[in-house]
Amino acid sequence: MAIKSEYRDVETRMETIEKKVKEHKKRWWTRLIIVIVVALAIVILFELITSMRSYSNYSVINYSECSDTGAAKYESFKGNILEYSNDGANFKKPSGELIWNQAYDMTTPTITKCEDYMAIYDKGGTTILILRDTGIVEKIDTSKPIQKVKIAAQGSVAVILKTDSEYDVKLYDKKGKELAGGEYHGNKGGFPVDIAISNDAKKMAVSLIDINSGKVGTTLNFYNFGSVGQNKIDNNVGSFSYEDTIIPEIYYTASDEMIGISNNAIYYYTEKEVPKLREKVKINNTIKSVFYNDKYVGLVLDKDAKSNKKHIVVYDGRGKIAMENDTKLAYSDVEFLDNNEVCIKNASECEIFIMYSIRKFKTKFQSDVLKVMSQGSARNYVFIEKGEMQEVKLR
Repeated sequence: MAIKSEYRDVETRMETIEKKVKEHKKRWWTRLIIVIVVALAIVILFELITSMRSYSNYSVINYSECSDTGAAKYESFKGNILEYSNDGANFKKPSGELIWNQAYDMTTPTITKCEDYMAIYDKGGTTILILRDTGIVEKIDTSKPIQKVKIAAQGSVAVILKTDSEYDVKLYDKKGKELAGGEYHGNKGGFPVDIAISNDAKKMAVSLIDINSGKVGTTLNFYNFGSVGQNKIDNNVGSFSYEDTIIPEIYYTASDEMIGISNNAIYYYTEKEVPKLREKVKINNTIKSVFYNDKYVGLVLDKDAKSNKKHIVVYDGRGKIAMENDTKLAYSDVEFLDNNEVCIKNASECEIFIMYSIRKFKTKFQSDVLKVMSQGSARNYVFIEKGEMQEVKLR
């Protein structure tokens, strides 16, 4: 019996040790998780405080050479910088290191981009280049002059072509294969002024302006190239007509909603099966400029003609105001940066606003700046001047 008792004592001690080991591990993991959560909270709080500060100056932390011809234009893409002109494009890192270059001959090179793909097309010409951050994917030669191109997240492109009063709308995949197409005649019911394509390229919308009835109106046609539109005539799943209204800007958001922007309203359409107008936001002031990305719609509105004051307002995907502020800047460019900040500028002055309706940055440049781009950290940007590209930190 003593042996059994000793065995039970040993077993009890082993159970106690195992219990203490488990409790120790549990405490260790709990402490580790608390440390990680606190560290993340500190980093997020620091970034938030940094992003909400106001700055009026900056220091150059690195610079590199770029085109000094004055003809080059610049666009951010996948964290790097595209420098393009009539005879070709260079894709560079912010440090100036060349990633790739691509030669072409275009009269009016124009950029459209979505996630991993970008297209350079010759507006008024017949060439479209589909590109990634690794270089060219495909070159498409069209039969008629190009009016507008939009690119999807998987590389397909929707295109408006025009000859005299005849228009073609076509959809190509990223290898240049024509997937769909249709004709519009300006003297028979309207002509297309803009086109939109969803990220997966299964949905497309066309904005048509009709001026033949004596009144100006807009018709929005919606097309579905998936299962929903298979049994519809020409894949058309819905149309909306508006009298005395021009809707010259349409596009799809990251959440696959289609947004139309007129001279006095923003229209939000859902497309679960067929398109429906979900929200209409009326704009009471005169719209001076429109800018957008896949999350927000931005407007610059006339506010006070006497003081030349303009009102910047940004709407989110639900049609709610996400940011608004005033500016007196006589601007030439207004756009969303890659970090969703609003940059409004001319060659010698710049203001940057964040979504908390705070003016984050206001400065006068020492020399003309062609382009401003955000770079990772809340204080890091790239300023491009004629002949020089500067990596800067706000201070």
